[in-house]
Amino acid sequence: ESGSVGHESGDHSVEKSVAAVVHPLRNSRGRRLAALGKIATQAAATASSGCVTIDLSSAVTIDMSSATACGGGATRCPPCFLITVPHATNKLTLTNVATAKISSSVGLGTASTAYSAALLGIYFINSHASTNAIVMELPTTS
Repeated sequence: ESGSVGHESGDHSVEKSVAAVVHPLRNSRGRRLAALGKIATQAAATASSGCVTIDLSSAVTIDMSSATACGGGATRCPPCFLITVPHATNKLTLTNVATAKISSSVGLGTASTAYSAALLGIYFINSHASTNAIVMELPTTS
């Protein structure tokens, strides 16, 4: 389906508001809001960031199990990646997705919690009209 990214005219700040509308299953209520947050660069992400921008002019690897993978090492990465500069061969690689942090202290697969068998939807958005982006996931490491 579709998503919409909004920003104020002339706003060049790192964080911008985003409201993504994604609804794979239709029901009598129509479209539903799936995510609301701010867009930030990976280095400037905060706990309230809903999506991080990715520049693939060089390869990028993100350890999703790290509580400090984004925000210059200050926060976990949100499960949304807006690829602003795709590349023909450079990849966005996510590692340890099965144990991804969903807060600063809780990760997927955490034993004896509601998250021990939880799922996490991850959004990838390529903002370029004619260049594909390459995204891959590596298995969880021990």
